[in-house]
Amino acid sequence: MEKHLLSKSTFIRGSQCLKSLYLHKKRPFLRDPLSAEQRAKFSRGHDVGFLARQLFPGGIDMKPKAPSQYQKAVEKTSEYIISEKNGIIYEATFQFNRVLIMLDVLEIKDGKLYAYEVKSSKAISQTYLLDAALQYYVMSNAGFKPLDFEIIYIDQNYVRKGELALDKLFIFKPVLEEILGKQHYVSSQIEKEKETLLLKHSPKIDIGEHCIHPYPCDFTGHCWKHLPDISVFDLHFLSFEERMQLYTAGKANLADLSKEDLKTAESIEKLKSILEQSFYLDCAHIKKKIAKINPDRGFLHILLRRPAIPEFENTQPYQAIPFGIAYAFESDGEKKAVAELFEAQDDPFVSLTDHLKLLNDLKKDFIIFKQPGINEIIAHILKTQQPGKDISAFRYYDISDFIRDFHFFRPGLKTDTGLEKIARFILKDKISAKITSEIEAASLLNKLSVANRAIIAEYQQENLRILENFFDFLRKKCNIV
Repeated sequence: MEKHLLSKSTFIRGSQCLKSLYLHKKRPFLRDPLSAEQRAKFSRGHDVGFLARQLFPGGIDMKPKAPSQYQKAVEKTSEYIISEKNGIIYEATFQFNRVLIMLDVLEIKDGKLYAYEVKSSKAISQTYLLDAALQYYVMSNAGFKPLDFEIIYIDQNYVRKGELALDKLFIFKPVLEEILGKQHYVSSQIEKEKETLLLKHSPKIDIGEHCIHPYPCDFTGHCWKHLPDISVFDLHFLSFEERMQLYTAGKANLADLSKEDLKTAESIEKLKSILEQSFYLDCAHIKKKIAKINPDRGFLHILLRRPAIPEFENTQPYQAIPFGIAYAFESDGEKKAVAELFEAQDDPFVSLTDHLKLLNDLKKDFIIFKQPGINEIIAHILKTQQPGKDISAFRYYDISDFIRDFHFFRPGLKTDTGLEKIARFILKDKISAKITSEIEAASLLNKLSVANRAIIAEYQQENLRILENFFDFLRKKCNIV
């Protein structure tokens, strides 16, 4: 058996962009560094997959321990299916037409095959269907056609009550009819991808939406290097489609843009700020919002996770879960600051409610920055309110809206800019080197070791300091008392 050329992941990559596939196989050193957050998502997917195995107990794991064992795994899978009338295989491995796939779960009942693929998502995407279609293609043509194929994914409406109920957490969705309709595409796409890998140079494919959809490509740094340091793609106040239209029209360089290209006076002002490397501030809007904030204010940052598997009573998959809080305020002329990480074994909503009750009773307004889960958390606390711990009067204001809605703009800032970038680009602040995406990954995975807890505690304190400095910066720029 020849060594495989394609796998599930490389086939999906090639379906998104043949150039990305070529670079992945032939020029991997050009790849952008994998973010810690992305690594965390991969790990989360593996965790969900292992949990789903409990729905199929007593299986045998065929996963190859090393790339050199792939062909042996194919042989072992084949031998097991032929010899057993009933059984379960995890990571059943098949190969056909130099494409290798590993199925999450294969069930053998009375000699018939049933295929299951597990996804850690809340819905089935077209990419997942294409993934399943490839697996069906390989299995069927290798002589092991499944009688049915189901995708197992997470029911976002599941609410944990007591012990985890796996039969309620997961949804089984039969997809055989849909993937049968994709078999011709799969067959022809495999040939395209194999031909691409025979080329001496990467195919000439220009940048476009395929660079970001359905997944952000990890060769963007290489494929986009022909753009000017500051290009039309830095105009984040325009949609990606609008920026692509300008690029396709040969206007990647900002100097080539006309007033007609930008259409509005506000966009022209924002372009001017980029060309002059200066700030754009809609001070009228900023003043209006800050005027609503009580001068007796504080600063708040809540650390959040969104675990795929609900860990606590009355929580749902991917619900925002607090695991730490930091806040600072002045009282009687003295500055007070608190930073706390909640214990992993305790219900974090109980600990958070105690802190928010204290802040609620202070009757101060609290300023936050990019806390998209805070409304969800407050709603959960109010819904499951503890006796004597009413926080309904607690008020907070998110000033990341200024950046998201382009009332504050500076070259290099994006709508998803975090406080770390605010510190470097706006405040010229030398932040701690420990404040990196690694901390966000630790948050996602809840790996709160002693070392991580120390780093995250420092991260919380730095967040508050940067937030307060950024707020003062806006007030100074817009002459707000």
